[in-house]
Amino acid sequence: MYGYSSIGRTADFKSACYGFKSCYPCQYMFISRTPNMENLRKKINKVDKKIAKLLIKRFTIVKQIGIYKKNNNIQVYDKNREELVLKKIRSFVNNKLPPNSIENIYTTIMNEAKKIQLENK
Repeated sequence: MYGYSSIGRTADFKSACYGFKSCYPCQYMFISRTPNMENLRKKINKVDKKIAKLLIKRFTIVKQIGIYKKNNNIQVYDKNREELVLKKIRSFVNNKLPPNSIENIYTTIMNEAKKIQLENK
């Protein structure tokens, strides 16, 4: 049995939105009432792989910044830059994630970045 989910409503798959699996105008996404955990975990694994690759790329750049800061006698910690990063990230997620969650994630990323930069000192 299929149904759609939007603001807590469900309906029979065939009677809603002309029977399509997703309806662009109303943006209902049809889902199985019993999602397949294995498929959902595969999707999470793909996202995790992308996140890991992006973190590798980010920390490669962080190392380059650390070298630049060392060569130019610039402090690793830049409060204004960290506040700007958090502000931009909050605007990117646009309330689609809890604000504390995204701030905690990025604070951890920036703390690890500082450790990497300090290794270059």
